[in-house]
Amino acid sequence: MSRVELPRDLQSFISAEKVDFIAYARRKKPLSHSYKIIILGLVWLSVTAIVTYAMVQPILNGKGLEYRLNDKSVVASFDNLSTLIIPVSIITLFSLAGIAVLTGGIVSMFKKGGYYVGTESRIIHYLKSDIDYYSWDQFTGNIELDFNENCISLEMNRGEIKREKNGLERFVHEELHLSGVENVAEIERICRKRINENNSISS
Repeated sequence: MSRVELPRDLQSFISAEKVDFIAYARRKKPLSHSYKIIILGLVWLSVTAIVTYAMVQPILNGKGLEYRLNDKSVVASFDNLSTLIIPVSIITLFSLAGIAVLTGGIVSMFKKGGYYVGTESRIIHYLKSDIDYYSWDQFTGNIELDFNENCISLEMNRGEIKREKNGLERFVHEELHLSGVENVAEIERICRKRINENNSISS
């Protein structure tokens, strides 16, 4: 593996632990994750644009946009600017939400993942002086490897219950992503070995 220079406080945290691997993740999340958010933002803005056109067209044509407010029929037009407050507010709200989602997806593409250090007992994550660590028995052993993105996704035991569209509930595992790292195959082999070792001990 190529040598990665570690920050001093991370070196101090590791202390005398035996290090299995050191990796620097160029991204916080896989690019595919960012692409999904960007697509969602674009779809959101596209739908908003269609709705905006449908709302604005009758106003521009002079016919006005009719809607109900407090059980009363209101016609939004340039003749009475106060009637435009609700349509404009709705359009603005949905547009800002779509822009926020799109921006979040673009920004996530450039967020750095930080340093990952694997030892015999745990994997340590360091980013901007913040240190998190996870013992190997916190992982299920299910690992996804993506050579195109140089990404390793480690499934964790913890997660949350999410409700599907059909009403059924499903437990969704959290994942730890090492995205944009070198030597993914070797790191995956070490992670799988340590997870199996620690899970067999805990069982």
